[in-house]
Amino acid sequence: MSRYFFMVLLLVGFVVVAPTPGGAAVEKNVVNTLSVPGVPVDTSLSGDGSLFFVLTGEGNVYIYQKNGVLKDVLNVDGSPDMVTSSPDGNLLYLTDKESGAVQIVSVDFVQQIVVEGNAFKGAAEAPVVISVFSDFQ
Repeated sequence: MSRYFFMVLLLVGFVVVAPTPGGAAVEKNVVNTLSVPGVPVDTSLSGDGSLFFVLTGEGNVYIYQKNGVLKDVLNVDGSPDMVTSSPDGNLLYLTDKESGAVQIVSVDFVQQIVVEGNAFKGAAEAPVVISVFSDFQ
């Protein structure tokens, strides 16, 4: 009987000594603070973590790179109050609770390429420039 009493006492001792979740220390470190023009309403992060979207009450979506640099601003129709992005960040889902509408917006980033001084074929004033990047190795 004393053996069982010792086991119960040992078990109670573990329960009393075990740390509680409230006793854990949490450290906070503000990595960056973004100054968004307008009132932020909702945010979303692309699945790969490369883009951060901030929806404002003025109907704009501010697109930030993971380093906090503003990449672009989209003006959206209506008055959405929620934003969600696809895993790759190429689609935005803007929800307007009041109207019950969901806009699906395709996001394409057009990169300006400086072609001056590089080899080219065709007219220098052509309205369309096709740039080919390749590696021959």
